[in-house]
Amino acid sequence: MAAPTPRPAPAWRTPFEAGGGNTTATYAECVAFYQRLAAAYPQRLHLAEAGPTDSGQPLHEVVLSNGGAGFSPQRNPALLSTQRKHA
Repeated sequence: MAAPTPRPAPAWRTPFEAGGGNTTATYAECVAFYQRLAAAYPQRLHLAEAGPTDSGQPLHEVVLSNGGAGFSPQRNPALLSTQRKHA
């Protein structure tokens, strides 16, 4: 039997995790979470605005890195997470 997946510390739980899988994050909560990750892991995660969404709010891009020297959003693989929410 596989070991259970460890739960993140309370300070790092998303609304989904904190709500027992029955809650979704707002746009502001998603952006704030990524901002916290970028601040906590500047050698691994880069967050930047990539233009406006269809609702006029900033669309963010997240670039992940293995943390090696020479981190560059232009050279590292990117992860697109749209976080689309229906109005």
